[in-house]
Amino acid sequence: MKNIYEKIKAIYVALYLECKDFIIDPNIFWGKVVEERRSWTDTQTRILYPFLALICVCGLIRVFYENIYLNDYDALTQTLLAFVWPVILGISLLVTAVVMRPMLQFYTQKSVDFERMVIFLTYVEIPLLLSAAIYALVPIMLVVLIFFNFYSAYIIMLGYNVYFAEVMGDDKKYNFLTTFVTLAIIYSLTYCAWGKFCNI
Repeated sequence: MKNIYEKIKAIYVALYLECKDFIIDPNIFWGKVVEERRSWTDTQTRILYPFLALICVCGLIRVFYENIYLNDYDALTQTLLAFVWPVILGISLLVTAVVMRPMLQFYTQKSVDFERMVIFLTYVEIPLLLSAAIYALVPIMLVVLIFFNFYSAYIIMLGYNVYFAEVMGDDKKYNFLTTFVTLAIIYSLTYCAWGKFCNI
């Protein structure tokens, strides 16, 4: 039991350090991702799965708390939503990669590997995943988190400049179009899917 706890602790300490470094100086962090040649499997283990599990746990904690203190609380539906929200985030990440890869290839006239695109988008979505975990625990933070998510635009632009430097080329260094399209697709897919599911 102690070994399991230590492994989980190590995973989330590493996740915290990754997120802190990425948010404080994404330019240096993108360089680190390129230098280490991180794979999709490695990125899932480092970022995606720990974040999705954290979002689910935060949602379940909120359900448990509100079920105790709120009258007529629909705990079953809210528990289901706590499990579905991470699934929606994971699916939206893959769909965004499917959409963005041919668009980036058309824009740059160069080949872009799908796995590389997914890795890029996983790191790009760190602010989204972080805000989703906070929102799952404290829903009143939504307005603040929406503004926080605009920081993703800066992260996306730096990512194209560093992670996709040879694909973009010097003439597309300040890629406002791809940054805007990527940001729009990520958040429209995520929040539209979430809103649609909640209204069913």
